[in-house]
Amino acid sequence: MAPGGLNFVWHDSSMTDTLFVSSLQQVLTLPIFPFPYTQCAISPDGEAFAAVCGENRRGLCFNKLREKAERVLVPESDAGAITRPIFHPDGERVAFVYTEFAEGATPEIRMVSLNSLEVNKIPIDAVAPTHPAWVR
Repeated sequence: MAPGGLNFVWHDSSMTDTLFVSSLQQVLTLPIFPFPYTQCAISPDGEAFAAVCGENRRGLCFNKLREKAERVLVPESDAGAITRPIFHPDGERVAFVYTEFAEGATPEIRMVSLNSLEVNKIPIDAVAPTHPAWVR
């Protein structure tokens, strides 16, 4: 959702690589550019996004909308997958769910800094966390 609250972008979570923009004021759906991502999170200022990326959609990328220059925050891995990215309100960190493919592994909430690219596990007491959200 754009900061003004009238326009929003969306992706249909398929492997087709198109991002769409729609408006709350009218029925409008426009493909705006090739978008090889899924599960997109818009930054608090509306100027960038973080999204699941990579050939197998298991990594995490960052993109400033005006520059359209991708930066990989967490590369794809054969060991696990990233889902549900969400920006911290400060716009400098992104939380996400990481799930290892190993038998018996449980999902974890992790966070990556846009500046240092340091990834930290957030210690929580949950069996299968999903859909993280920041509370102010």
